[in-house]
Amino acid sequence: MIGEYQSYRLDPRKNPGFPILGLLKLVVTMAFIYALIVPIALLDAVVSLYQYLCFPIYGLAQVERRRFVSIPRQGYESLNFMDRFNCHYCSYANGVLRYAQKIAAETEKMWCPIRQKLRKGYAEPPHHQGFAENGEKEALLQYYARYELVPAEAEPAEGAACPAETGGS
Repeated sequence: MIGEYQSYRLDPRKNPGFPILGLLKLVVTMAFIYALIVPIALLDAVVSLYQYLCFPIYGLAQVERRRFVSIPRQGYESLNFMDRFNCHYCSYANGVLRYAQKIAAETEKMWCPIRQKLRKGYAEPPHHQGFAENGEKEALLQYYARYELVPAEAEPAEGAACPAETGGS
């Protein structure tokens, strides 16, 4: 049932570098890979509902799902059913994760535009570039004023830290 490409790659007679035990490991891990279909589809539904309900209230532009989630319909004619299914599944899963990340980033721009204190090895998201530095009250006020999120004369709480950094919600 494994696709032709995978079966060639995994066949120890055709590919001696791949032991029989490798095929067993693949079959066992497939259960976990395919089990993610349900949570990914649920994530897709929940973040879509969230942005459709909340973004208009916040005055944020809708994130276009089709820019991130795409199931290609062409170009897979040479693949068998299982290979085609796997390609569609990976495309959908990665698209949903990018879509959810974009929605989270847009929310963070509104609710917590403060850069995290960088630690070694941390890959800072690109959308953090315009954020205020942690603890810089004036920079935070300028950020809010620039995006008209709150009146420029408003004062943030002392220390201006993101709720996620202080343990709040």
